[in-house]
Amino acid sequence: MSDHGRKWIVKGGDGKISGPYVTSQVLTKIEFGDFSGDEMIAIHPGGNWIPISTAPEFYDKLLDALASEADQLRKSTSSRSAKPGARTPPVDNDSDNDEETFFEQKPRGRVVRENPKLEIDEPASAQPPPQAPKLEKAKASDRKDVIELIDVKKLKTKLRAKSARTPLMLIATAVALVILAFLFQPSSSSGKIRLLAPRKGQPAITENEVKEKIGRGLFNFQKDTFATYVKAQNDFVNAVEGAPLNQIGYGNLCLAYRELWPFTTQDSKDLSVINEVTQTAKRIDPGGFSGALCEITYLIAANRYAEARGLTDTWIVVQSSSAVLYELTAEFLRSEGRAVETVGYLEKARVLWPQWLKPYVQEAKARAELKQFPAAMQLLSVTLKANPQHQAARAETGFLEFKQGQSEKAFELIKSAIDSGDRLPRQTEYNAYVLLAQLYERKNSAGKALTYAKKAFAMNSGDPFVREMVARLGGKEALETTGQGSERMYRGDELVRVGDCVSAQAEYRAAFEDDKKNATAALKAAKCLWQLNQTDDAIQWLNKAIKADSKLVVSYTTLADYYSQRFDYLSAVSTLRKIQQLSPKSFEVYRGFAQVELRRNNFKGAADFAKRAAEIYEADAETYIVMAAAQAGMGKFPDAQRFAQRAIELDQSNIEAQSLYAKILVDLQGVQPALVYVDGLINAYPQVVDYRVIKGEILSGTDRQSEAITVLREARSLDQANKRAVLALGKALQAQGQNQDALKNFLEAAEMDPSDANPLFQAGLLYSEDTRTLPDAIRMFERVLKTNPKFPRGHVQLGYAQLKKGNAADAIKEAQLERGINPELPDAYILAAEAFYALRQYSSCAAEYQLAVGKQQGNTLLYVKMARCYRLSGSVDSALSLLNQAKDRENGNPEIYKELGATFHVKGMRDEAIAAYGQYLGLAPMATDRAVIQGYIDRIEQGDMTFDDKD
Repeated sequence: MSDHGRKWIVKGGDGKISGPYVTSQVLTKIEFGDFSGDEMIAIHPGGNWIPISTAPEFYDKLLDALASEADQLRKSTSSRSAKPGARTPPVDNDSDNDEETFFEQKPRGRVVRENPKLEIDEPASAQPPPQAPKLEKAKASDRKDVIELIDVKKLKTKLRAKSARTPLMLIATAVALVILAFLFQPSSSSGKIRLLAPRKGQPAITENEVKEKIGRGLFNFQKDTFATYVKAQNDFVNAVEGAPLNQIGYGNLCLAYRELWPFTTQDSKDLSVINEVTQTAKRIDPGGFSGALCEITYLIAANRYAEARGLTDTWIVVQSSSAVLYELTAEFLRSEGRAVETVGYLEKARVLWPQWLKPYVQEAKARAELKQFPAAMQLLSVTLKANPQHQAARAETGFLEFKQGQSEKAFELIKSAIDSGDRLPRQTEYNAYVLLAQLYERKNSAGKALTYAKKAFAMNSGDPFVREMVARLGGKEALETTGQGSERMYRGDELVRVGDCVSAQAEYRAAFEDDKKNATAALKAAKCLWQLNQTDDAIQWLNKAIKADSKLVVSYTTLADYYSQRFDYLSAVSTLRKIQQLSPKSFEVYRGFAQVELRRNNFKGAADFAKRAAEIYEADAETYIVMAAAQAGMGKFPDAQRFAQRAIELDQSNIEAQSLYAKILVDLQGVQPALVYVDGLINAYPQVVDYRVIKGEILSGTDRQSEAITVLREARSLDQANKRAVLALGKALQAQGQNQDALKNFLEAAEMDPSDANPLFQAGLLYSEDTRTLPDAIRMFERVLKTNPKFPRGHVQLGYAQLKKGNAADAIKEAQLERGINPELPDAYILAAEAFYALRQYSSCAAEYQLAVGKQQGNTLLYVKMARCYRLSGSVDSALSLLNQAKDRENGNPEIYKELGATFHVKGMRDEAIAAYGQYLGLAPMATDRAVIQGYIDRIEQGDMTFDDKD
């Protein structure tokens, strides 16, 4: 019975059984949404119940139905929200060039870039960031800083003059509004503030009003205190509300967000405010500096410090006169313990923007670490002279006085800062509590000492010095603290910053236990656990994040990403569908669908979803990376290059985008231009080891193994923990025949990440090359499937190893298991065909090849092998028909004529057989079976048509 004639019964979640249905009816019900994928199904009669999602006949249809449902949801939402006269992106579903229709809406000019040298098409109106940093500094007259230097005195004079002309009642009203804006800053129940999001549809303001608001915001920003950063945020928000296309306002607003972030609740709501502003800034000026500053701010807030550092490193060369970039770099260096370099960058920031007080205080702290006390004291003195209300500078001065033996001065300064009511940076506040506790204890004031010690302990219960102090002053019962969730989050973020995910995930998990609604804590714990290769735990914590906050989109997209990396595509799509129902206009969700389809090798589907994501948000680099990879998968390399280039324009530090672009160049221009491009990246970003790995992979892929091995060993020496380098080196060594060294690398990679089955799979392939090590290959492939039961081709390769051992029946079982997981993978059907051939069951062999051809129609050799099985089963005419089809597709393939000769030979067609055999020998003069084929020709010419198949 054919698959489509098979009958099924279906059991729903309520236990109700329906059917029987033939296969085509089940497929139709899936298509129309009658079956969702949660049902059980069984062959009728007598079959066992299995999840419908695991039946190979229905797996792909379920995925297609889920994806189609996602698309219909998008369309229905768009139609409901569309207003008369609203502009909608052009979509032509019938065109073969859908992507080009949407993505090329502007006239394009020619731009020549520096190092690596590329000539590309780009919107003429855009200011392109270079591919690699330019070494020369920007001229002062060419500066386009988001943070602009302003004359504070002139601004004050202007404000006074304006206020003098304003009626007193208006002045009083304005003052009241400012006070109210400050007092009613959105806050949470824990005392943390909420970031202020710009409102849409506000009345427009004049250009002069915009400049005044931004100038006032900068004046407040420069003072570097919590209160003035709040005021700056409000000014910048007012500016962009009244002038939504003012890119400078958005960049400044993001910098204010960055300063306020430590004082916020730091949950999904606060993060989404930064994300929305970042998206807007990048829409207004794709590839511009404002969008870059916003993205850096977002990456820092999202704990993605490595990416934030890479983007900062890129832009600090492009915008070499930007003080904020030097201060940002100094922060990254400080977290790495590089105090000397930190001082240098902060000094540069001070010179570039002398009115901004933050670099003074930060440099003073760095110099204090280096025991340069007089220089540190001088910097703090300048700060307090410029802003006497800078309580953090006052506290830091107190710390310096204490280090130099001036305890009374230290006490007065620190107590004054703490009692001022201003909010201090967390580390400054913590140090102040610790020192006050010590000083009160010296004064024999145990009660007050305990008060401040407990405050310090609440901020950092992991400090053994503080723990011992609290226990000494108040007993063990004083160590009981509650409500430490936000402090644990802070400690977790600090640990992630220095690369300690083991300790960080413990802090995040503890923060979640303190507050079961803290979805961000669960999300961050999951990301750390995934990085630590604890994949099951990571997925469990993502589900906790979703339960805590069902609207946090990033939890769903991250979970879908993790599922698809484990080849569980159905779970990935189901996860995305759930959040899409809550957030139908989220570009992240459509990008998630695109990523799943890309990993399934459904390149057309991936491109379609990526296009929809870009329609919602045009400035997301990750979307263009997926689009570029999808176009490359379809062989459309010019389009792939264009989309990869677009991703680089939006995010030059994106390693995946740059790497993909380099590999696309191999197909477009050849190996040498690609290597030149990668060498440019290596020179521009010497700290990024992955670019050396990409170079090694390109060299290895073009059979330049010796060069590849040299480059990959260099990469390994720079980063011993780079699993990708280890795997690539193993493959290059294997290609050179150095199997023992290759195996060593594969097993080392497997040890690095026990949750990744790929290194084990590569080791299994290596063992399979030698019949003497087939037992080791079988053992290794069994480990692959134990590590990840859905690993593609895991069952196929185990089946081939069994087949080589003579276990054809076991090979057929593995083929059936593989197609249950990956029904569209032709390898499983080919394996089954070869196993049936070994068992001399030629009809079954031909049937399996027929299924394989349906999955891989471009493979001419499959037609030849199918023809052989038909010939051996006695269906010689069917074999001849298939060979004629193969010849029409690829008439230069010698295997066609070899099998054609055998078919004519069996049919007794003397002249045709001789001609076909002769054609085979002509196309394959060095064939290993040349003597056998020549023997056939000689016997036929002598009138002996006896055929003995030696194949």
